[in-house]
Amino acid sequence: VFCLPSVTALNGDAEGLPIVLLEAQASGIPVVTSALGGNHEGIVHGETGFTFAERDVDELAARVSELLVDDQLATRMGAAGPTFVARKFDMRLCTRDLESLYDDLRAKFNGRDLVR
Repeated sequence: VFCLPSVTALNGDAEGLPIVLLEAQASGIPVVTSALGGNHEGIVHGETGFTFAERDVDELAARVSELLVDDQLATRMGAAGPTFVARKFDMRLCTRDLESLYDDLRAKFNGRDLVR
């Protein structure tokens, strides 16, 4: 089990998408996290691991404990991780999507100079 608790700073600064969450899942390790970026795009709650609210220590402990005592659950989540990461974060697919976004923006603004 890989556990990444995270808390938003007083100035509002919060973790984006922690790459370590993707690395753990790609390695077949179920994750438990409160990282905001991880909660929204870097994990499939209940499939590749669990998310929990910031500062919810009881939920953190419950989810880690659940994975430690339920070998079938941990194995299933661990097996789902590499597939999820490969599907969603493959460099070729991400590059294709980014280039497509650039093409769409170029077409939308039709060469107008956007720098002022």
